[in-house]
Amino acid sequence: MRQWTTDRLTFGIPYKVSELRDGYVTFSQGGITVLEKNIFDSDVELSDGLIEIPLTQEQTGALPEGMIEMQIRLALMNGDAPASDKMQTFVDGVLKGGVI
Repeated sequence: MRQWTTDRLTFGIPYKVSELRDGYVTFSQGGITVLEKNIFDSDVELSDGLIEIPLTQEQTGALPEGMIEMQIRLALMNGDAPASDKMQTFVDGVLKGGVI
């Protein structure tokens, strides 16, 4: 992933949309949340078994350079609250920062 670019992250989940009550994808570095997306935000594409999250230039620009962690937490209609394993990705900078 690169700062100040648009990106689309796709996550597979073992649930149908009808089973979901709430959910978040959290991006963290050094234990500090740097970005969080609600899976029911209007720009997030949610389908049975899949979450697709578009990131804007501003959102990737807010991510610090270096290794970041991502994790999905869900709240299900039946009361369960599963979380994914933590995932890591590297955020690289760009030579010309800012929105273009």
